[in-house]
Amino acid sequence: LTRAFSGRAAFLHVGALLGTLMAGNVLRVIMPSQRQLVAAVERGARPDPALAGRAKERSIHNNYMTFPVVVLMLSSHFAGLYGHRLSWLLLGILVFSGAAVRHLLNIRFTYPQWRPALAAVAVATLAGLYLVAARPAASTAPVAHGLEPQRASFVQAQGVIDKRCTVCHSASPADRTFGIAPAGVAFDTPEQIRARADRILARAVETQTMPPGNKTWITPEEREILRRWIMQGARAE
Repeated sequence: LTRAFSGRAAFLHVGALLGTLMAGNVLRVIMPSQRQLVAAVERGARPDPALAGRAKERSIHNNYMTFPVVVLMLSSHFAGLYGHRLSWLLLGILVFSGAAVRHLLNIRFTYPQWRPALAAVAVATLAGLYLVAARPAASTAPVAHGLEPQRASFVQAQGVIDKRCTVCHSASPADRTFGIAPAGVAFDTPEQIRARADRILARAVETQTMPPGNKTWITPEEREILRRWIMQGARAE
C-alpha cells in the first residue's frame, strides 16, 4: 500500500478500512441480529442461538480493531511514523500491538499474569518502533569511494530553505494557506535556521515529511545539501 500511496495516506486508508469494517459489522450483522432476537422474544418464540453467536463474533472483531483504529486516527500527528521509509513496518507494529493489548485486556479476569504480559507488549512495541524509526534515510547523493563528502556551506543550505521552506515557514508566509508560520516555526534569519537544524534534519532529510506532500518540489539533491550542512556542524559561515 505504501508503494501506491504516501505513508500518511496509507495509514489513513488502513484506518478507514478497519473503521468501515467495524461500521459494517454493526449495521449489517450486530444490529439486525439484535432486532431479530428481540422480535422473537416479543412473539414468545425461542430465539435463534445462531443469531446471538454471529453478533458476538462480529462484536469480538470490532473489539480487537478498536485500538488499532484509534492509533491510526492519531497517526497524522506523528510524521516520524508515516513519513519513514519503513512506514509499512511501523504500521504493522502499531496494528498488531494494538490488537495484542486489546486481547490482554479481554482476558484480564481469567489470566492472572495479564499485567506483566501487558507491560511486555508495551516494551516490545516501543522497542520495535524505536529500532525501526531510528534508522535514518539513506543519503540521496552518491559519494565516490575513498573521498570525503563534499562540504555544504550555510549559503547553500539557506538558499534551499529560502526557496523550499520559507514559502510557509516565515513571519509573512507567501503561501496564503497559512496566515502565520506553521507551529510558529520561521526560517527568516540565520539564527532561526541554525536553532532548528536538528528538526530540519529529521523532517526534511531523514523522514522527508517536509515540505508536506513536497508541495514546493524540493529535490533529493537539495535535501542532500541540507544533510551535509547539518552533519558538518550547521555553521553559519
